[in-house]
Amino acid sequence: LVMLSLPLLSGEASADGDAAKVFKFGMGVWRERMEIKFNEFDYQWMASRYEMSEFQARQVVTEMLDVIQKRLNKIEGDYIHKIQ
Repeated sequence: LVMLSLPLLSGEASADGDAAKVFKFGMGVWRERMEIKFNEFDYQWMASRYEMSEFQARQVVTEMLDVIQKRLNKIEGDYIHKIQ
């Protein structure tokens, strides 16, 4: 799941200035929507299909969302650093 999410953040490399701010906002909305949807997700189904426990399935999703948030935080930090 993490690997599927990272290409969506590939635009961060080319985002600069106001574009970075807009990109971070849009990706933040996307991440928030994903988190909401994964709160409703059938982790038992995922566990049974991918030979893992339900707890491990939840951990994978949490890790994915954390990676996305860290990347978004980096974009924000880079943006703030550039405007100072």
